Amino acid sequence: MRAVRAIPTHTLCTVALCCALQLGVYVVGFQLQRYTISAALVLPPSWQVWRLVTASYFHVGLLHIAMNMMSLVQLGSSTERLFGTATLTVATAWIVVLGNVLYVAVCCILAYALRDASWLHYNSVGYSGVIFALAVFETFLNGRPSVRVFGMFSVPTKLYPWVLLVAISLVMPGE
Repeated sequence: MRAVRAIPTHTLCTVALCCALQLGVYVVGFQLQRYTISAALVLPPSWQVWRLVTASYFHVGLLHIAMNMMSLVQLGSSTERLFGTATLTVATAWIVVLGNVLYVAVCCILAYALRDASWLHYNSVGYSGVIFALAVFETFLNGRPSVRVFGMFSVPTKLYPWVLLVAISLVMPGE
């Protein structure tokens, strides 16, 4: 219980929200496909813009949420201590929306460039985009020469966000 009390407010609330939504999927029967993001569903004629937010807080499976939440506890706690709860809350809101807008834009560009409309229907969920942004913030602000990845091995600080991104992508290629 002491470990939970050591997690700052915003980080703890985000972990609780994501876990509650995951329970909603498994226990209550929330239909995940209503919350995922895809360009086809966010852009006209659908205009389901809430997906720019909801997609970040839902996850596909226990391993997916476990990896994201473990990463969030580490990175969210350290960045929240650096920025403060209010600043991190506002920054996270912007990261969620802008990250998902970027996702939609990239899917549209790929659909056009590759002449493959299936890119417009590619669904995604998860907190990895926010975690990557937090890793970048933490990396450039902590001043340490190296950072431990999941407590298992150290990497140079400047490489940390990329190593974390690759590690999470290897474990969860469907996100």
